[in-house]
Amino acid sequence: MSVLTKKVRFSTMLLSIGIASQASAWNFANDFSIASNPNGAWAYGIKSPSALGGALTLFPDSGDNGSFRYWIDNAHQSLGAPAVAKNVSGGTINGIAPGQGNMHPGPNNEIATVRWQSPGAGSYDVSGKFFAGDGGAVDVYVYADGVSLLSQTGVTGDSPFNFVLNLTSTSVIDFMVGNAGSFFYDSTPLDVFIAPVPEPAAIAGLLTASLLLLARRRS
Repeated sequence: MSVLTKKVRFSTMLLSIGIASQASAWNFANDFSIASNPNGAWAYGIKSPSALGGALTLFPDSGDNGSFRYWIDNAHQSLGAPAVAKNVSGGTINGIAPGQGNMHPGPNNEIATVRWQSPGAGSYDVSGKFFAGDGGAVDVYVYADGVSLLSQTGVTGDSPFNFVLNLTSTSVIDFMVGNAGSFFYDSTPLDVFIAPVPEPAAIAGLLTASLLLLARRRS
């Protein structure tokens, strides 16, 4: 086997590892779809403020008004809320930048919820931010399997978060927004990025492959 062939094979292996890693990452805004609910690992709905760690009621209806693609319950809404949506316009609307996902609680403090379902057991890095958005005070929460990881009330600024979680194949993480007395001006952009944390053996394998490739390039 020629040195060139070896280089190509090791390069291909490293590329495959990189592609697999990218395919196992999730991004709320990028993954957002109105085709179905649930949508892959994501689901969109509401919760009761008295049961933040409880069941999720899915939004049954979706739409696209040219500025936003959204999930909503047409039979249970006021002024288009509660809802989970994405800004598909070319400009910032109500504090929501183009391409950003966002949430809006309901007038009776229906808790707008974005849920992520774990595809398998393992460690996951979960990071992101609730943004100030339209400027109204909101309550923001992150729960994993019914356990509170973040709980902030009356928030008017940004609320970043970052967790490394050991999850099971049935684990869920809920990102939630409620109103803090009034549901006006409560449009709340949300960034969520989730990626598996590589096992030490996988990291060692990647490092070994990289060193072997580097040695062959020098030979």
